[in-house]
Parts: sequence; C-alpha cells; structure tokens
Amino acid sequence: MEIRKMESQDIGQVTLLCEQFGYPARPEEVGERFQCLNRFPEHQLFVAIGTSAVMGWIHVQGIHSLSSPPYAEIRGIVVDHQHRQHGVGRLLMLKAEQWSLENGYRVVRLRSGSERPESHHFYPKLGYERTKTQYHYQKVLAEL
Repeated sequence: MEIRKMESQDIGQVTLLCEQFGYPARPEEVGERFQCLNRFPEHQLFVAIGTSAVMGWIHVQGIHSLSSPPYAEIRGIVVDHQHRQHGVGRLLMLKAEQWSLENGYRVVRLRSGSERPESHHFYPKLGYERTKTQYHYQKVLAEL
C-alpha cells in the first residue's frame, strides 16, 4: 500500500468513497472541489493506493485563528468499507500528522459525527482525546 498526494486521476474512485461516507456527488463536482483545494497550500489531500485502486482518502487543512494557536484539522477521512480494520485509516492519519508537523502545526484536531460510532473507538486508539461536544449549525444563503 502506498500513501500519496491525491491526483486528478483519482477523482472517480474518490467520488465513490464520498458516497460511502454519506456525501453523494457527481465526479464533476468532486473534481471541481479537488482543483479548488489543490490551489491552496494550507489544504492537503492524500490517498491510500493498493493494487492500483484507491482504498481511502484524507483531507487535512492548516487553520489559523485569532482565538487559538495554529492547528491542523482533519476535514475528512474515508476508508473503503472493504478495507476497514486493515490499517488504511491509521496510515492516512499518520500521513496527515506528518504533513502537519512539516508545516508547523503541532496540534491536529478533527470532528466526528455522533452517527459514526465506529470512529469514536478508532481515534482514541491513535492518541486522540475528546475535548468537547458541540452542535453544528448551518444556514443556506442561496440555492444552487
């Protein structure tokens, strides 16, 4: 298995993983998002490749805020359901942590939805501790 930066050739398989994660989208949409994020150095996207197929992906972002020191945040991680419990997620997290340290971020944060109980066991095994519980609000300002 290899962990490398995501490339545009990965979009089709990454789109299928987004759907597994509960965020269906068309490949064109994921491709546009990838191209946009790829322009910003504070965003990094990695994929886990095994036998020429994408087995998972991770998105890490460097965050700068007035209220706290800089930190990196895992914006999304998905491992194909056929490859879970085989170390893919752990390797993706390690790569994101490595990128974070190399870019000056000493803390990594992430959010995990209450509807994903399996992840609430995964992250503590990697040394992450739950620091708070919060609500998530959204307001749609314009329809597409």
